[in-house]
Amino acid sequence: MEILHYLSDGLANVFTYETVLFLLLGVFVGQIVGILPGLGPVTGLALLIPITFGMNPIVALVMLTGVYYGAMFGGAITSILFNTPGDAAAVVTTFDGYPLTKQGKAGVAIGTAMFSSAIGGIVSVILIILLAPFLAKVALAFGPVEYTMLIAVSLLLIAGLTSKSKVKSAISTMLGLLLALVGQDPITGTPRFTFGFFELFTGIDFVIVALGLFAVAEIIISLENYKKGKHNKVEKVKSVIPTKENFKRILPPIRNGSLIGFGVGLLPGAGATIASFLSYSVAKRFSKSKEKFGEGNMEGVAAAESANNGSVGGAMVPMLTLGIPGSNSTAILLGGMMILGLQPGPMFFTNHPDIAWTVIVSMFVGIFLLLIMNTVLLRGFVQILKVPYSILSIMILVLAFLGAYSIHRSMFDVFLMGIFGVVGYFMKKHDFPLAPMVLTLVLGGILEQNLRRALTISDGSYSVFFTSPISVTLLLIGGGALFLPVIFNKAKKSIK
Repeated sequence: MEILHYLSDGLANVFTYETVLFLLLGVFVGQIVGILPGLGPVTGLALLIPITFGMNPIVALVMLTGVYYGAMFGGAITSILFNTPGDAAAVVTTFDGYPLTKQGKAGVAIGTAMFSSAIGGIVSVILIILLAPFLAKVALAFGPVEYTMLIAVSLLLIAGLTSKSKVKSAISTMLGLLLALVGQDPITGTPRFTFGFFELFTGIDFVIVALGLFAVAEIIISLENYKKGKHNKVEKVKSVIPTKENFKRILPPIRNGSLIGFGVGLLPGAGATIASFLSYSVAKRFSKSKEKFGEGNMEGVAAAESANNGSVGGAMVPMLTLGIPGSNSTAILLGGMMILGLQPGPMFFTNHPDIAWTVIVSMFVGIFLLLIMNTVLLRGFVQILKVPYSILSIMILVLAFLGAYSIHRSMFDVFLMGIFGVVGYFMKKHDFPLAPMVLTLVLGGILEQNLRRALTISDGSYSVFFTSPISVTLLLIGGGALFLPVIFNKAKKSIK
């Protein structure tokens, strides 16, 4: 009953003129930075934090939180329409979203992403209300050993599930790991694979690689196809609401993705990228049409987007209850709270229940606002594809160049993006999957840091990975996900 009282107070705080106005501003800015390649929620939060100085803490936090989940909504749009992920979390959406666009089903793809995102976000907020204190304690059980095994299992799934050719997928994965090693050693600070370029001392940014491999390479191939008379179809969007039959298909991956996203979001540093890929992997394993994954399957879009948005609620739990950011975005959000004079932690819900519960309620309201906003604007998004590709390609390239340049304000990054564009073109021409390369670039650095920390703690003994119950459980899950389907298939053939 006490929670219901806090929720009703939170609802009353949200529905004031000032709070609703800044909530709309937050989700709108989030949507825009999610759509634009190279930006994402971190950039949106960084842009809006300065205007919160002197603001009412409730209004300021409602706005900043709106930027966070609004960006997750927006990231799907360019991934689906142009194969251009705005940040790492949106990469998995390209697997099936862009093939659907090429089939003339852009409206269906965006509609699926929109409803999956909304359901994932709503489920995560409900779970915050019900499970936050308990789940925050569980998240603390993950140390360097457990993180190492979690990421290792993720990489194993990446190599095994993203291509028909396991060899080509493994090669792409190894290339991503090599790219992750570029820069300074995280322990000693020694430069590695920089080839004398000072710009590479900080490593290769994910956005540079993603824009090159996905955006630039896709533009080259699309222009090549356009010259041959092949180009994307544009459908007349009648409704964004999935049909009853389609909803039945996407409901299981949405359910699983929401739970996976929330669970992974709880783990500090894991983030939406791991959540979306794990969700996609699970959806593919249990789908009746797994052979269509990567060729335009709505289940893949639903799995990725529900996990993306489910991870938002999960990442908020350790930030609010423990003062530990669960992602880069919540790290910025944590800094914003401290600027406002608030200290997240075990006593936050006790000392500031009005602020905590108002923020949670505002997430419910904001998700519905985004749903309405995207429903109204969907036809406009799809009609962008009617612009002649000779013009559209230039617009995408300009956005890509701006996104690459804005990271370090360096033309070296733009040049590097062009190199990866050429690499991506030849990889696509020879059927090498791009996703493993990008995803392992993102996860490779986290894997190395946690592996070295774990080995430092254990004095160099690898046995520590087989003594932690969580680590062993993750290993068994990864092994089961890879080998059980093979065993079942062989068993079925022997029975026949």
